[in-house]
Amino acid sequence: MSASDLAPFVAAVFEGSAVAGLLQENNELKSREEKRFVVQITGTNGTPIHYEKSFKDAELHYDDDDWGDDDIVLRFNKRWTLESEECCPICLDTILDGPVNASQNQCCGKWICNKCTMQLIQRREFANKCPMCNSNLSDRSSMAVRFGLVLSSIGKIEIRFGGVSVQRFNIDDLTIHFQYDQCHDDNDQLEYITLKHIHPRPNVSGPITSVRGRYGPLPLGWRWDLAGRDMLLTDFIKIDADVNNGLTPFIIHELIFDEKDVSGIIDDM
Repeated sequence: MSASDLAPFVAAVFEGSAVAGLLQENNELKSREEKRFVVQITGTNGTPIHYEKSFKDAELHYDDDDWGDDDIVLRFNKRWTLESEECCPICLDTILDGPVNASQNQCCGKWICNKCTMQLIQRREFANKCPMCNSNLSDRSSMAVRFGLVLSSIGKIEIRFGGVSVQRFNIDDLTIHFQYDQCHDDNDQLEYITLKHIHPRPNVSGPITSVRGRYGPLPLGWRWDLAGRDMLLTDFIKIDADVNNGLTPFIIHELIFDEKDVSGIIDDM
Protein backbone atom coordinates (compact mmCIF):
# COMPACT_ATOMS: atom_id res chain seq x y z
CA MET A 1 0.00 0.00 0.00
CA SER A 2 1.47 3.34 -1.06
CA ALA A 3 1.64 6.55 0.95
CA SER A 4 -1.03 8.05 -1.25
CA ASP A 5 -3.37 5.20 -0.36
CA LEU A 6 -2.90 5.90 3.40
CA ALA A 7 -3.36 9.63 3.09
CA PRO A 8 -7.19 9.65 3.53
CA PHE A 9 -6.93 7.52 6.68
CA VAL A 10 -4.18 9.69 8.17
CA ALA A 11 -6.19 12.82 7.38
CA ALA A 12 -9.26 11.33 9.07
CA VAL A 13 -7.24 10.53 12.21
CA PHE A 14 -5.85 14.06 12.39
CA GLU A 15 -9.27 15.55 11.72
CA GLY A 16 -10.82 13.42 14.47
CA SER A 17 -8.10 14.50 16.91
CA ALA A 18 -8.64 18.14 16.02
CA VAL A 19 -12.40 17.87 16.54
CA ALA A 20 -11.90 16.11 19.89
CA GLY A 21 -9.47 18.80 20.95
CA LEU A 22 -11.91 21.55 20.01
CA LEU A 23 -14.74 19.84 21.89
CA GLN A 24 -12.59 19.48 25.00
CA GLU A 25 -11.50 23.11 24.80
CA ASN A 26 -15.12 24.20 24.35
CA ASN A 27 -16.22 22.16 27.38
CA GLU A 28 -13.44 23.68 29.48
CA LEU A 29 -14.48 27.18 28.42
CA LYS A 30 -18.11 26.42 29.33
CA SER A 31 -17.03 25.04 32.71
CA ARG A 32 -15.00 28.17 33.47
CA GLU A 33 -17.91 30.32 32.34
CA GLU A 34 -20.33 28.51 34.69
CA LYS A 35 -17.92 28.85 37.63
CA ARG A 36 -17.92 32.62 37.14
CA PHE A 37 -21.57 32.73 38.18
CA VAL A 38 -21.44 30.37 41.18
CA VAL A 39 -22.44 32.04 44.46
CA GLN A 40 -21.28 30.32 47.65
CA ILE A 41 -21.85 30.93 51.34
CA THR A 42 -18.74 29.61 53.04
CA GLY A 43 -16.70 29.73 56.18
CA THR A 44 -13.54 31.78 56.48
CA ASN A 45 -11.18 31.40 53.49
CA GLY A 46 -13.79 29.49 51.50
CA THR A 47 -14.31 26.41 53.68
CA PRO A 48 -16.57 24.77 54.47
CA ILE A 49 -19.17 25.49 51.74
CA HIS A 50 -22.55 25.87 53.48
CA TYR A 51 -24.64 26.81 50.43
CA GLU A 52 -24.03 27.00 46.67
CA LYS A 53 -26.16 28.21 43.75
CA SER A 54 -25.67 29.69 40.28
CA PHE A 55 -26.41 33.39 39.99
CA LYS A 56 -28.15 32.53 36.71
CA ASP A 57 -31.03 31.21 38.85
CA ALA A 58 -31.55 34.62 40.51
CA GLU A 59 -34.72 36.67 39.94
CA LEU A 60 -35.30 40.41 39.63
CA HIS A 61 -37.64 41.85 42.29
CA TYR A 62 -39.13 45.25 43.02
CA ASP A 63 -39.12 45.52 46.80
CA ASP A 64 -41.05 48.29 48.56
CA ASP A 65 -39.33 47.40 51.84
CA ASP A 66 -36.03 48.56 50.38
CA TRP A 67 -37.35 51.96 49.29
CA GLY A 68 -38.33 50.83 45.81
CA ASP A 69 -34.85 49.67 44.75
CA ASP A 70 -34.59 46.85 42.25
CA ASP A 71 -33.32 43.74 44.02
CA ILE A 72 -31.88 40.51 42.72
CA VAL A 73 -33.06 37.54 44.81
CA LEU A 74 -31.06 34.31 44.84
CA ARG A 75 -32.89 31.46 46.56
CA PHE A 76 -31.20 28.40 48.03
CA ASN A 77 -33.09 25.10 48.05
CA LYS A 78 -31.07 23.03 50.50
CA ARG A 79 -32.75 19.68 49.99
CA TRP A 80 -31.37 16.23 49.29
CA THR A 81 -32.16 12.64 50.26
CA LEU A 82 -30.35 10.06 52.31
CA GLU A 83 -28.57 7.28 50.45
CA SER A 84 -30.32 4.71 52.63
CA GLU A 85 -33.21 4.63 55.11
CA GLU A 86 -32.28 5.81 58.60
CA CYS A 87 -34.11 5.77 61.92
CA CYS A 88 -33.79 8.39 64.61
CA PRO A 89 -32.05 6.59 67.52
CA ILE A 90 -34.06 8.61 70.06
CA CYS A 91 -37.69 8.32 68.90
CA LEU A 92 -37.08 5.49 66.35
CA ASP A 93 -39.10 7.30 63.64
CA THR A 94 -37.96 6.73 60.04
CA ILE A 95 -36.00 9.63 58.53
CA LEU A 96 -37.04 10.07 54.92
CA ASP A 97 -35.40 13.19 53.61
CA GLY A 98 -31.92 13.81 55.00
CA PRO A 99 -31.12 17.29 56.34
CA VAL A 100 -34.65 18.51 55.59
CA ASN A 101 -36.00 16.34 58.40
CA ALA A 102 -32.88 15.48 60.36
CA SER A 103 -29.37 16.47 61.46
CA GLN A 104 -26.25 14.33 61.31
CA ASN A 105 -23.77 14.25 64.17
CA GLN A 106 -20.29 14.70 62.76
CA CYS A 107 -18.78 13.04 65.83
CA CYS A 108 -20.50 9.63 65.48
CA GLY A 109 -22.41 9.93 62.18
CA LYS A 110 -25.84 9.30 63.75
CA TRP A 111 -28.89 11.03 62.22
CA ILE A 112 -31.36 12.61 64.68
CA CYS A 113 -34.76 13.86 63.51
CA ASN A 114 -35.50 17.59 63.74
CA LYS A 115 -38.17 17.13 66.40
CA CYS A 116 -35.69 15.44 68.75
CA THR A 117 -32.95 17.90 67.75
CA MET A 118 -35.14 20.84 68.78
CA GLN A 119 -36.00 19.24 72.11
CA LEU A 120 -32.32 18.58 72.82
CA ILE A 121 -31.27 22.12 71.91
CA GLN A 122 -33.91 23.52 74.26
CA ARG A 123 -32.62 21.36 77.12
CA ARG A 124 -29.45 23.02 78.36
CA GLU A 125 -27.90 19.82 79.73
CA PHE A 126 -27.56 18.51 76.15
CA ALA A 127 -26.65 21.81 74.50
CA ASN A 128 -22.91 21.09 74.18
CA LYS A 129 -22.80 17.27 74.21
CA CYS A 130 -23.77 14.71 71.60
CA PRO A 131 -26.62 12.63 73.12
CA MET A 132 -25.31 9.48 71.40
CA CYS A 133 -21.54 9.44 72.06
CA ASN A 134 -21.23 12.32 74.59
CA SER A 135 -18.63 14.13 72.46
CA ASN A 136 -18.35 17.90 72.68
CA LEU A 137 -20.36 19.65 69.98
CA SER A 138 -18.40 22.29 68.08
CA ASP A 139 -19.71 25.08 65.82
CA ARG A 140 -19.49 22.63 62.89
CA SER A 141 -21.72 20.01 64.46
CA SER A 142 -24.97 19.85 62.50
CA MET A 143 -26.60 18.26 65.54
CA ALA A 144 -25.96 21.48 67.44
CA VAL A 145 -26.60 23.98 64.67
CA ARG A 146 -28.56 21.90 62.15
CA PHE A 147 -27.09 23.27 58.93
CA GLY A 148 -23.74 24.38 60.33
CA LEU A 149 -24.82 27.96 61.16
CA VAL A 150 -25.86 29.81 64.26
CA LEU A 151 -26.93 33.43 64.11
CA SER A 152 -23.80 34.68 65.86
CA SER A 153 -21.65 32.98 63.18
CA ILE A 154 -22.89 35.41 60.49
CA GLY A 155 -19.78 37.47 61.18
CA LYS A 156 -17.61 34.46 60.27
CA ILE A 157 -19.10 33.60 56.87
CA GLU A 158 -18.06 34.80 53.43
CA ILE A 159 -20.10 35.36 50.28
CA ARG A 160 -18.05 34.18 47.32
CA PHE A 161 -18.78 34.96 43.68
CA GLY A 162 -16.93 32.89 41.10
CA GLY A 163 -14.58 31.70 43.84
CA VAL A 164 -13.72 35.26 44.94
CA SER A 165 -14.79 36.63 48.32
CA VAL A 166 -17.06 39.65 47.72
CA GLN A 167 -18.61 40.22 51.13
CA ARG A 168 -18.35 39.53 54.84
CA PHE A 169 -20.74 40.72 57.51
CA ASN A 170 -20.15 42.64 60.72
CA ILE A 171 -22.85 41.69 63.22
CA ASP A 172 -22.54 45.15 64.79
CA ASP A 173 -23.82 46.64 61.50
CA LEU A 174 -26.91 44.42 61.14
CA THR A 175 -30.53 44.54 62.26
CA ILE A 176 -32.91 41.57 62.51
CA HIS A 177 -36.50 41.88 61.32
CA PHE A 178 -39.14 39.31 62.34
CA GLN A 179 -41.93 38.69 59.85
CA TYR A 180 -45.58 38.95 60.83
CA ASP A 181 -47.74 36.18 62.35
CA GLN A 182 -48.78 34.66 59.02
CA CYS A 183 -45.12 33.92 58.23
CA HIS A 184 -44.64 31.45 61.09
CA ASP A 185 -43.61 27.88 60.36
CA ASP A 186 -45.80 26.28 63.02
CA ASN A 187 -44.71 22.71 62.28
CA ASP A 188 -41.08 23.33 63.24
CA GLN A 189 -41.61 26.41 65.47
CA LEU A 190 -39.47 28.47 63.10
CA GLU A 191 -39.64 32.19 62.49
CA TYR A 192 -38.98 33.87 59.13
CA ILE A 193 -36.41 36.64 59.57
CA THR A 194 -34.47 39.15 57.49
CA LEU A 195 -31.00 40.45 58.36
CA LYS A 196 -30.30 43.94 56.99
CA HIS A 197 -27.53 46.49 57.17
CA ILE A 198 -28.14 49.43 59.43
CA HIS A 199 -28.85 52.14 56.83
CA PRO A 200 -27.06 53.77 55.18
CA ARG A 201 -25.31 50.65 53.93
CA PRO A 202 -21.50 50.92 54.21
CA ASN A 203 -19.89 51.66 50.83
CA VAL A 204 -17.39 48.81 51.23
CA SER A 205 -19.91 46.25 52.50
CA GLY A 206 -20.48 44.40 49.20
CA PRO A 207 -23.42 43.79 46.84
CA ILE A 208 -25.77 42.05 49.31
CA THR A 209 -28.32 44.21 51.10
CA SER A 210 -29.99 41.51 53.20
CA VAL A 211 -30.17 37.83 54.10
CA ARG A 212 -33.48 36.01 54.59
CA GLY A 213 -34.11 32.71 56.27
CA ARG A 214 -35.77 30.75 59.06
CA TYR A 215 -34.70 30.83 62.67
CA GLY A 216 -35.75 28.62 65.53
CA PRO A 217 -37.17 26.86 67.38
CA LEU A 218 -38.39 29.81 69.41
CA PRO A 219 -40.73 29.61 72.43
CA LEU A 220 -44.32 30.37 71.40
CA GLY A 221 -44.53 33.49 73.57
CA TRP A 222 -41.40 34.87 71.95
CA ARG A 223 -42.80 34.41 68.47
CA TRP A 224 -45.93 36.39 69.30
CA ASP A 225 -43.94 39.18 70.94
CA LEU A 226 -41.35 39.45 68.15
CA ALA A 227 -43.68 39.33 65.10
CA GLY A 228 -43.18 42.43 62.94
CA ARG A 229 -40.42 43.84 65.16
CA ASP A 230 -36.92 45.07 64.35
CA MET A 231 -33.94 45.14 66.68
CA LEU A 232 -30.17 45.21 66.60
CA LEU A 233 -28.78 41.77 65.83
CA THR A 234 -26.30 42.00 68.71
CA ASP A 235 -29.17 42.60 71.16
CA PHE A 236 -31.07 39.53 69.95
CA ILE A 237 -27.94 37.34 70.04
CA LYS A 238 -27.59 38.20 73.74
CA ILE A 239 -31.22 37.16 74.35
CA ASP A 240 -30.71 33.89 72.46
CA ALA A 241 -27.52 33.17 74.42
CA ASP A 242 -29.45 33.43 77.69
CA VAL A 243 -32.37 31.24 76.56
CA ASN A 244 -30.96 28.71 74.07
CA ASN A 245 -27.25 28.85 74.87
CA GLY A 246 -26.68 30.59 71.52
CA LEU A 247 -27.26 27.37 69.56
CA THR A 248 -30.57 28.19 67.87
CA PRO A 249 -30.20 27.25 64.16
CA PHE A 250 -30.41 29.76 61.32
CA ILE A 251 -31.33 28.36 57.88
CA ILE A 252 -30.52 30.72 55.00
CA HIS A 253 -33.14 30.84 52.23
CA GLU A 254 -32.25 33.92 50.18
CA LEU A 255 -29.52 36.43 49.46
CA ILE A 256 -30.77 39.84 48.28
CA PHE A 257 -28.42 41.71 45.94
CA ASP A 258 -28.60 45.39 45.03
CA GLU A 259 -29.26 45.36 41.28
CA LYS A 260 -26.95 48.36 40.75
CA ASP A 261 -23.99 46.51 42.29
CA VAL A 262 -24.30 43.45 40.03
CA SER A 263 -25.47 45.11 36.80
CA GLY A 264 -22.18 44.30 35.04
CA ILE A 265 -22.51 40.61 35.92
CA ILE A 266 -26.10 40.54 34.71
CA ASP A 267 -25.04 42.04 31.37
CA ASP A 268 -22.57 39.14 30.91
CA MET A 269 -25.19 36.45 31.52
